[in-house]
Amino acid sequence: MTKSKDNRYNKQSVIRIRINDTEKVHLKEVAKRNSVTLTDLVLAGIRNVRIRDSKKHSEILQAFELLTKAINHVGNNINQATVSIHQLRISGLRESGQVDAFNKELAIYNKLIDDFKTKLITLYE
Repeated sequence: MTKSKDNRYNKQSVIRIRINDTEKVHLKEVAKRNSVTLTDLVLAGIRNVRIRDSKKHSEILQAFELLTKAINHVGNNINQATVSIHQLRISGLRESGQVDAFNKELAIYNKLIDDFKTKLITLYE
């Protein structure tokens, strides 16, 4: 498609707006960070098109990755504890009530993790 036929390049009207220097700097930063022109940024806002902040997006993904690793480490520790508790239960060294209490706490932990995951997904969307 040639530039003359593509409506994106056939912009002839100009609109001037007044903003302060801080707003201008902010708009330029947001446009640059998201690899769009000031025109495309403003038009996206007018059209209610969501412009995702690339820097914030990257920071959120890094936080998700760190959180996931931390949760996996906790999960591994819980699995090791579960195996140990069940071995103790089988050997008769612990009362089954302690194992049941641990399993109850583990179920609460798993529900909290699931709820947290749902909230993170909702915040991210």
